[in-house]
Amino acid sequence: MQLTNFVINRISRGVMLHSTTNELLWSLSQIESPSLTVSSESVDAVDALSSPIMSFDRAKSVEFSAQSSLLDLGLLAAQSGSSVVASDASTIVKSPFFEEVTVPTGSDKETTLKFTPSASGAVAIPYIYRLKSDGTPIAKVPYASTSSANAFSFSGATLSFHTTADAGERYLVIYEYDGDDTNEVVSVTNRADEFPKAGKFIMNVVGADVCDISTSYMGYLILPQAKLTSNFELTFTTEGKHPFTIKAMQEYCSTDKALFQLIVPQGLSAA
Repeated sequence: MQLTNFVINRISRGVMLHSTTNELLWSLSQIESPSLTVSSESVDAVDALSSPIMSFDRAKSVEFSAQSSLLDLGLLAAQSGSSVVASDASTIVKSPFFEEVTVPTGSDKETTLKFTPSASGAVAIPYIYRLKSDGTPIAKVPYASTSSANAFSFSGATLSFHTTADAGERYLVIYEYDGDDTNEVVSVTNRADEFPKAGKFIMNVVGADVCDISTSYMGYLILPQAKLTSNFELTFTTEGKHPFTIKAMQEYCSTDKALFQLIVPQGLSAA
C-alpha cells in the first residue's frame, strides 16, 4: 500500500487513556463533526520604519473538537473532573422524584407512592399540590402528622390525603428517595473545585485509499498529551448534541515534542 490520499468515511471510536498506565478513562463511539485545529504564534522583526523584515515562528497549539451524538454520562463526568456514580447495595444515591397521584374513590383516601421518601415528615414532603387538567398546580396542601380537612400525612410510602379531597383529583408529590441495588440510580456531579484529568487521546478513523475505495483502512489520530477542557454547553433536546474540546500539549520531557500523530497501518483493513 502506497497511501498518499486518505478518504475519511467515519469515526468509529475515541478513547482517553491514562498517560502512564494506559488505563481507559473514558470512551466514545458516537462522534460527530470532528475537527483538528492547528495554529501558531509568530514574532515579526521590523526595521526603523516598522516595516516587516522577517517573521519567526514561536509556538504551536493544537485543539481537537467534536460532539457526541448522545448525552454521554462518561464524557460529562470527565468534563466535570468527576466520575459516574451508580447506586448499589453499599452506595446510596439520592434522587428527586415527581409523582402524580389521584385521590381514590371510597372513604379510604390513601395511595401508595412509587418509592419510600428518604426522610420523614415535612422535611421530606412539606406540601402536595393539586393539579388542573393541564397539569398546572392550583393549590397546595400542607403536611401534618395526622391527616385532617386541611392537611395530608404520610408514613413510609403510604400517603393519606386530606379528608376534604374529592375522588379523582390529581396531586403532584415532590420528594427524594434512596437509590440502591433495587432502585438503581446513576449520578454525575460537577463540582467547583474538580477539573478534567489529562491523558492520551486516540481516535479511530475509518477511511479508504482514494485509488482503492473498495478497501477500508483504520487510521488513528493520537494526541499523546491531551487535556479535555471543562468548557461545554449542553442542549437538552432530542436533537441536542454533546460537544467537547481537547487541547493537545507538547510532551515537555520528550525529545520529539509531539503534539499529534496520524497513523494509517498498512495491511490493516477495517470491516
